[in-house]
Amino acid sequence: MPDYFSHDYNARNDPKLIKLRMKMGMEGIGIFWSLIEMMYEQSGYLMHSQYDIYADALHTQCEKLKAVIENFDLFESDKIGFWNESCRRRLQLRENKSETARNSANKRWLCKGNANAMPVQIGIDAIKERKERKKVNIYSPDFESFWSAYPRKESKATAMTSWNKQNPVLSDILTALEWQCKQEQWLKDNGQFIPMPATYINQRRWEDQETQKKYIHPTRILQ
Repeated sequence: MPDYFSHDYNARNDPKLIKLRMKMGMEGIGIFWSLIEMMYEQSGYLMHSQYDIYADALHTQCEKLKAVIENFDLFESDKIGFWNESCRRRLQLRENKSETARNSANKRWLCKGNANAMPVQIGIDAIKERKERKKVNIYSPDFESFWSAYPRKESKATAMTSWNKQNPVLSDILTALEWQCKQEQWLKDNGQFIPMPATYINQRRWEDQETQKKYIHPTRILQ
């Protein structure tokens, strides 16, 4: 049975959604419900810093997605992310029902042994496994190749946001990293001067010119 989320059958008559449709047409309605789907996949909470990732996943413009989120009072927000109150309430109700089912299964297990409770537990585990498989991987294959090659691995999500903004050519970056990883500035002091991944991408450092001076580790001089 596929995962689903419930909503009021007459939600289209909500004044906020009517205002959204009048301003942005059915495209705005589609963006709204797609964001609600994402929230059900991500425990009811999405990040402001990932607008561009969500827009790319929905094949729409980031400006349109931002307008749906911020201009029609359809979502609540804080400094980090945003959510929909109705979605949050329904998720909490679902979690409460799941907790009740787990408690009932545990009671049956204790009272009757594991013969009857095991099928219930297996069903719950299967639902959890299916939800885990449905989680969206926000990291593209090209970015993962960059991340694997880059010598400093910090703030991966932030680096992915920068990657989507700059849209670099992977082969150009890998070619640059071949010589940049050998430079004195990157090798000295245990690599503490290597730029953060997001900084490297934002500054388009793969476009730097290769310098002739190479770093020679002190132990090699003694050989």
